[in-house]
Amino acid sequence: MPNGLGNRRWCRALAAGAAVSASLAVANAPLSHRAHPLSAPAQPGQLQQAVTQAVLAAGIGDATVGIQIVDLSTGAVLAEHDNSDGRGFMPASNMKLITTGAALHVLGPKFRFKTDIRRDGDRIIIVGGGDPGFADPVLLSEMQPKSSVGEIVELLADFVVRSGMAHVSEIIIDDRIFDRNYVHPSWPKDQLNKSYCAEVNGLNFHLNVVNVFATPADELGIAPSIQLEPNTRELNLRIRVRTTGRQGTQAIWITRTPDTNNITIGGAVRIKASADVTIHDSATLFGHLLADCLARRGLADGPIVRLAEENERLPVGESIVPIVTPIARAVRRCNTDSKNLYAESMLKRLGAVSGEPGSWSNGATMVHMVVQERLGSSFGDELVVADGSGLSRLNRISPQLMTAWLGSLYLDPELGDIFVASLATPGQGTLRSRFTDRPENEVRAKTGYINGVRTMSGYVIDETHDRAVAFSVLLNGLNKSEEHQAAKRLQEKIVHIADAWLTRRAAVATERFGG
Repeated sequence: MPNGLGNRRWCRALAAGAAVSASLAVANAPLSHRAHPLSAPAQPGQLQQAVTQAVLAAGIGDATVGIQIVDLSTGAVLAEHDNSDGRGFMPASNMKLITTGAALHVLGPKFRFKTDIRRDGDRIIIVGGGDPGFADPVLLSEMQPKSSVGEIVELLADFVVRSGMAHVSEIIIDDRIFDRNYVHPSWPKDQLNKSYCAEVNGLNFHLNVVNVFATPADELGIAPSIQLEPNTRELNLRIRVRTTGRQGTQAIWITRTPDTNNITIGGAVRIKASADVTIHDSATLFGHLLADCLARRGLADGPIVRLAEENERLPVGESIVPIVTPIARAVRRCNTDSKNLYAESMLKRLGAVSGEPGSWSNGATMVHMVVQERLGSSFGDELVVADGSGLSRLNRISPQLMTAWLGSLYLDPELGDIFVASLATPGQGTLRSRFTDRPENEVRAKTGYINGVRTMSGYVIDETHDRAVAFSVLLNGLNKSEEHQAAKRLQEKIVHIADAWLTRRAAVATERFGG
């Protein structure tokens, strides 16, 4: 019997045959009763009873709850619950599952985001490809040897020198693969300085944030020394943080005025402290960093750094060095670590397939098209796409759509392995502190959280016996901190219910067929 990834492919091949006939049976079902496109409606049984009892005992107040568990081998709906009255659910970061799956579908598993540094005479043209991974500190730490953001910029300057350029008169940033609406209008206005609300640029750099490190001064009441990473002069800093004594409160805070790089650092430090803040127009900031490196090498004397004009025709030029991020790595960083910038960059990159600058609008249109292509046109009614990450409160999904989407990707022989591997397992990423009571089978899942919302969707996989379930647990309207904690316990309870079902199925298979 096949093992490992081979198991998963074998399971997909078996289930694909069931998909054709089962989808015909449910194609004309009423919207409110439609389940997974591979499935028939859930039948009353122990699993359904266990889910219903878990919801009743959860202690989640008046929250709306959407749950579905689907056997991906047969397409059967094992259990479901939905008290949303057809209003749908805010998915929070579960929206990333839709976005990343659509990106794999459209761009393909071999796609690579690319930032290209090119030369045209004595000009440098930097062509952004919307890569969210360019100078991402986590990706830099995975390099051999490990590199800092400063070292990467220095290395890129070295490539310019090696290309034979003796003088640089101008650095042009062509970020026009995306529009220049950097911030979604429905994102929380009071959180735009937080890293999860980073601007989305056609040339992203260092996750579009700057890290601030404060080292206390020797004298109380004096401002600490401040270091930035990346070390840039393009920020207008206002230092209000002070050194405090051993008994003083340690607190550092940073704010940034929207649409500017006017940054205020406040608070008090008694030991070394760090924080981060989003930056405005990261593309131009990167251009200035590169210009400074070239100036130190004698290639530039205050070169002009500018963004390409909206309708400016630029020559192709000669590539000096491309910087790439494979989509498989981007999808994994998005889903395992829940990095919003990755999701938003993928959404806008989908929109750019149209030939127009990628935007939230044309990206959302593309996601809708992909969902309907993979699941059927009627599923489009259950999906509202505002952004790619789920930060917006305007997004809507249903648990039925989510399990259908998960099943479609799991069974996909080209995309399934990449997608499944992109999800966190217990003890990893956003599941780092979840499932202290570990399930028997493999769990791959994505969590989601915004104010009043807790979600978790993914898979429970029995590789040994070639069986898996998709699950989605969506909760909206949580009002108290204890309700949020109860919601997390309910999510894990549902996964354990699915896990126990898989384990029982394995025992039956062993008894009947000897494993």
